[in-house]
Amino acid sequence: MPLTAAQTGVWFAQEFDPANPIYRAAEALEIEGPVDVALLEVALRQAVDEAEALRARFGDDGHGRIWQAIEPLPDWKLPVVDLRGAADPVAAAEAWMWADLGRAADLRRSPLFSFALLRTGQQRFTVYLGLHHIILDGFGLSLFIQRVAELYTAAEERRPAPPCPFGSLAQILADEAEYEASERFARDQQYWTEQLADWPASRGSQRPSSIVPHTFLRETGYVTPADTEALRALARQVRTSLPSVAMSALALYVHRLAGNDEVTLDLTVNGRAGSVARGVPSMVANVLPLRTRMTPSTTVAELVRTTANSAKNLLRHQRYSSTHLVRDLGIAHHRGGYLGDWGINVMTHDVQLRFGRHPAVLRNLSNGPVTGLGVNVYDRPADGSLRIDFNSDPAKYDAATTAAHHRRFLALLHALATADPEQQVGTIDMLSADERELVLNTWNDTRRETPATTLPELFEARVRAAPDATALVCGSTTLSAAELNTRANRLAHLLIARGAGPETRIALALPRTADYIVAVLGVLKAGAVCVPLDASHPPARIEALLSDTRPLHVLTTATTSATLPVEQPLLVLDDVGIDRHPGTDPTGTHRPDHAAYVCFTSGSTGRPKGVVVEHRHLANLFHDHQRELIAPAGRRLRAALTASFSFDTAWEGLLFLAAGQEVHLVEDAVRLAPAALVRYFSRHRIDFADLTPSFLRLLLAEGLLSGPEKFPWLLMVGGEAVDPALWSTLRDCPGVEAWNYYGPTESTVDAVYCRIEGDRPVIGRPGHNVRAYVLDRAMRPQPPLVPGELYLAGDQVAREYLDQEALTAQRFLPDPFGPPGTRMYRTGDVARWTENGVLEYLGRTDEQVKIRGVRIEPREIEAVLTAHPRAAEAVVTTTKSAEPELIAYVVPGPGPVDTAELRSWTAKRLPTSMVPASFVVLDELPLTVHGKLDHSALPAAEIRAGRAARTPREEQLCALFAEVLGVGEVTIDDDFFELGGQSLLAAELVTRLRADLDAEVPLGVVYEAPTVADLVRVLERETSSNAFDALLPLRASGSRPPLFCVHPVGGLSWCYAGLPRHLPEDVPVYGLQSSGLTGNDELPSSFREMIDGYVRQIRSVQQAGPYHLLGWSLGGALAHAIATRLQADGERVALLALLDARPVDPQAQRAAPKREDVRSMLLQAAGLPPEAEVHPALGEKHLAALTTVLINAAALLPTYTESTFDGDLLQFRATQADHITDGGEWRSRITGEVISHDIACTHHTITQAEPMAVIGRLIADHLQWQPAAAATSR
Repeated sequence: MPLTAAQTGVWFAQEFDPANPIYRAAEALEIEGPVDVALLEVALRQAVDEAEALRARFGDDGHGRIWQAIEPLPDWKLPVVDLRGAADPVAAAEAWMWADLGRAADLRRSPLFSFALLRTGQQRFTVYLGLHHIILDGFGLSLFIQRVAELYTAAEERRPAPPCPFGSLAQILADEAEYEASERFARDQQYWTEQLADWPASRGSQRPSSIVPHTFLRETGYVTPADTEALRALARQVRTSLPSVAMSALALYVHRLAGNDEVTLDLTVNGRAGSVARGVPSMVANVLPLRTRMTPSTTVAELVRTTANSAKNLLRHQRYSSTHLVRDLGIAHHRGGYLGDWGINVMTHDVQLRFGRHPAVLRNLSNGPVTGLGVNVYDRPADGSLRIDFNSDPAKYDAATTAAHHRRFLALLHALATADPEQQVGTIDMLSADERELVLNTWNDTRRETPATTLPELFEARVRAAPDATALVCGSTTLSAAELNTRANRLAHLLIARGAGPETRIALALPRTADYIVAVLGVLKAGAVCVPLDASHPPARIEALLSDTRPLHVLTTATTSATLPVEQPLLVLDDVGIDRHPGTDPTGTHRPDHAAYVCFTSGSTGRPKGVVVEHRHLANLFHDHQRELIAPAGRRLRAALTASFSFDTAWEGLLFLAAGQEVHLVEDAVRLAPAALVRYFSRHRIDFADLTPSFLRLLLAEGLLSGPEKFPWLLMVGGEAVDPALWSTLRDCPGVEAWNYYGPTESTVDAVYCRIEGDRPVIGRPGHNVRAYVLDRAMRPQPPLVPGELYLAGDQVAREYLDQEALTAQRFLPDPFGPPGTRMYRTGDVARWTENGVLEYLGRTDEQVKIRGVRIEPREIEAVLTAHPRAAEAVVTTTKSAEPELIAYVVPGPGPVDTAELRSWTAKRLPTSMVPASFVVLDELPLTVHGKLDHSALPAAEIRAGRAARTPREEQLCALFAEVLGVGEVTIDDDFFELGGQSLLAAELVTRLRADLDAEVPLGVVYEAPTVADLVRVLERETSSNAFDALLPLRASGSRPPLFCVHPVGGLSWCYAGLPRHLPEDVPVYGLQSSGLTGNDELPSSFREMIDGYVRQIRSVQQAGPYHLLGWSLGGALAHAIATRLQADGERVALLALLDARPVDPQAQRAAPKREDVRSMLLQAAGLPPEAEVHPALGEKHLAALTTVLINAAALLPTYTESTFDGDLLQFRATQADHITDGGEWRSRITGEVISHDIACTHHTITQAEPMAVIGRLIADHLQWQPAAAATSR
């Protein structure tokens, strides 16, 4: 015979793990009174004979067909085990039964049951009934037990046995086959398809043996008869039954602890419909997902009513097997998430049993497999109570956790029994009084007396105590405490004289030198608010931060000021004569409650958030560090400051300075190169370092902590979660004291911490004068071991988000558990208290991520991406790797967009840490049936196949890419970021380029040129002697006719460097530049002579046509002239493309260009944006030569003679230019058509990355003889 659907599921599960005994179930019948063993054995034999399923044996034919055969009644004798002589007969009986249950069964051999009579007292007996779940479910076992009791009682009373009530197994198989061929089955399938449309898909590779444990834990308890009756009364009030109340109670428990409005429970149903199914002991039980919804404001009555309706709908479709759900609908067993694997089985089929004259009590031992936490509810009619069993998978819920859940659930049932049906479920307390005291007070007993002081005052006290002690080391600069203090004082007096004081903001845009520390101290001493900036951030980002803070001054240097917005109040320290001001300590400038600094973090609205931290907050953290980290060392420490000043952990260095320690401000070239930093630590015998786990792993790979002497020996690890492997490494490293520190910027750098020890990563206990709360969505405390959102209160909660009142009100809330007037910060982090009062970090409640210690709101990146004129939608997520990376998915808007363009766009507007490592362009974002983003359907980023290195320089760079990235072979077309690169590794690459190739490459260039092929072009342009030659190879290789790009008015063709990557790889690209730039060529004396020179350069590469020409601005007019000159020689010109160009007017009056105008034109010709003021490859010698060439070219324009090009003109118009060309001025100068494409940019930005990407693709279409759609102007 075939198997039922339920039996099939059990068969495969057992076959996957044949040694697993968990699929056996058992009941214990407790009988008070003498038992006639012979009569019991007869009754059992007859019941086994009548219930065919108990005589089944199973097998398969080796071709996927599974069968069961009904064997004859086996010849077995009922074992009688007398345990009266045991020290504890009841315990001995329990051990005997569990020993039997612990043996796995062979489904191919019968019998699959095991019965015994255990005698534990003179008049006490236990009938043990063990069997494999494949033959009977709970309902079927209940039928069997009732029949045994009925047969025994009839025999004892000497009555004829009642007729057998059981149907045959064949009947139930036929009934199931008929159902699966019926319209009812189709309707059920449609119901579940719609009901579970948003359910996660099953993972076909997951074997049942990998998720089903071999044992389970159990907690048993009882609901009193009085409470049970009250729960029945509640059910009657809302016109339902006790099972619905039990389901509602468990759903409420999961809702409160997991925080989900929708709760899903695995509901066990008997799967029987009709008299046939109800009369056959067999295995047809089913487990289906029960979904119900509630919010904290839902009333008890509404919850029970909603759950009852959900259960009623489920029961109408209960015959559709869970096997079909997984196999046919492809859904996962569980939806996932915290408490997402809970289930409930309400057994109301327990009847009052009698064995002859004596009552019997049925006690379940095992219901079979447990894959999460299953709640069994037994209605006990004998005494009116409820028995509540919690069965759990010990790998997911340990004994303490299971017991705590069980205890709280029983308390919840009691609360519901006494609750007003109109009470809101969010107001029901889930904690006992002891638990509440523990989580709110005992574990938050952190009060320490801390003096009311400020960081400058603390530092000044150390200076007075030890003025000659080395305070600061940076590169070759070493300052004693007195020297550092004097410098900071002079700056402070300067700032005070210029208006600085409490609550005025001073921004710092300085290079990473000792002067940065001087500036920080000087600003604080002046009583002003310090706004640290990272000068390496994109100008657009710095401008946005300055716009938000509106500083009184921006402290900077002459070099750095060139990259800052000119409208800002720049205070260039090179020019202000700081030494003229007194070196004494300023007095009376600030109080502990004044703001000390503003630190920016990523913002979910697309705008960064400026966190305002006061002096008293910093002072509290200082005293905490002094007591816990610094004083226990027993000596002065050398502390390394490696963080960027835009990162709040950089303030750790200032705290160590204030504590009188020696601080090493590590320069960029060292701090961003792991190997160099490890050498620095060792050479300078650094004692203390604060590092992120991501960067620490890189340092360990370079040998950190591997030698006999450990430098640093005192480690602060923070900024992101520590994984178990790193935790173990640090814990087990002899001679190293490592601490895990946790704290958002809004709680002043560090709020929770612990020594790295113990078995698993935790974040520790709240620091001095800091309180931590783990709360549910209703802001009620969660019990130990239960996740919730972490809130931080106490003396380090920051003041506000600068000028963002609404956001401040959302995140900084009144503290309902602290003294009146105190506040708490809502972190958005998910945590839980361990049983020992230590906090464990579990994740986020929102989309915020940590990448190498930097807090990132994906929505801020999405806002930048969707601001791109051709990006309609964007979603930013992270990879699931051990070192997560950002990946951006973009849907184009009007017109195409490519990944290089997107990377360039974001790199110009966001810090490198926020630039996604990969970009994926999609036609549309995948959505669920409910219209929400389907994250599981987002594709992985693809890495294209590339070309091998062709030159020694390319070989060097490929090897360097591979070494830095830790990958195998790298091609010249592999994208650094798509191979796993990120901001830290990009910084390391820049450092290696400087050290190994003597090449100075700004960090941002790696984002602009992320492949070896791109980077080679940058290096050639920046460093090689031919960068000023008349013919500049932008891509020399290729088999097709080249594209020649004519320089704009500045004489250089560097602006076209980003074009080749958007063209077919077999098209060479050359830039035509003005002659005379190297000083070796004579300058032309007429316009025609100048054009002849360009033609000679072209023919040095390509002897004959077809020729392809392109030019921007003046380069367009020159390209037109070159094209007509080539045609006059009988050559064919296949492409003439002009970028926002106008014809030359020889009659126009022109003034000689000024030197400052020349610089601007040259920088644009070099490919820099209009706001740029310097270029590292343009020294004074080059500027002089270029100025001479430009003035000569201007003088030649009156000698221009008009000519006509025979053919079409491809024109790209800058639609945001001051003057938009309409093509009309070119029509008289060509014989064909003006094919015009509009580009959303200004005239001066048309050669920047984003416009160039569009232009490149359109030119590629023309080169491929595939005309792009365009408006044709006549």
